[in-house]
Amino acid sequence: RSTTDAEIHNTACFVKGIGPAFQRAAAATDDLKWMYFGSTTGVLVNYPGFLWRHDEQGRCAAEYDPRMRPWYAAAASGPRNVLLIIDTSGSMSNHNRMALAIDAANNVVDGLGHVDWVSAVAFSSESSIRVYSTELKRATLSTRCELKDWISDLKATGTTAMKSAFRRAFQLLDASENLISSCQTAILFLTDGQPSLNQDPTDVVLPELSRRPKVKLFAYSLGDGITDEGTALMQTLVCESKGIY
Repeated sequence: RSTTDAEIHNTACFVKGIGPAFQRAAAATDDLKWMYFGSTTGVLVNYPGFLWRHDEQGRCAAEYDPRMRPWYAAAASGPRNVLLIIDTSGSMSNHNRMALAIDAANNVVDGLGHVDWVSAVAFSSESSIRVYSTELKRATLSTRCELKDWISDLKATGTTAMKSAFRRAFQLLDASENLISSCQTAILFLTDGQPSLNQDPTDVVLPELSRRPKVKLFAYSLGDGITDEGTALMQTLVCESKGIY
């Protein structure tokens, strides 16, 4: 749901007293350069303070959201393993779906930090399944930049080999078993929800998730025109891991 003005106002009032706590922490150590407070409502406090950039109307830059920054995500959730599965089939060219998928995936990558692990699988037909890497990679700045370039180059074409894509994704997780954080693993599935004939992934996904209790599936149907069948499929997949659709 959207954050209300009243919630933002209440949070802003609450953080008025945080300055002295920042000052005490800064006085206690010589090597503490910056401190941040970010709330679930999007309120941000920096220490030391600085003059925020304004637009021509004198408003603060609206595109900055502290909840999308790596320091916020790391503090809120701890180390994460993130695997993106991105549908690049021909139907993703409809209703601006491919552009939405690219933007969403890149926003996820922007929210990762060096304690996280990440990779991506892009799929259309069975012969067109691509992986960013054969195992999850630590989400360093260079990895995040490289992965965003890889994602931004994706094009919508071909059929929808969903089952094959999930099979490849679980193989990638298996190959990463000795590398990744043991805390949380999230599979983010970006699609229009329509598999090709004989490519319903249910009989691959449900057994794999049942043996991986720490893996959660989050499915996102993008753009207008999503069918009831596509919606029902996504809901079936996420229920097994108590994920979110």
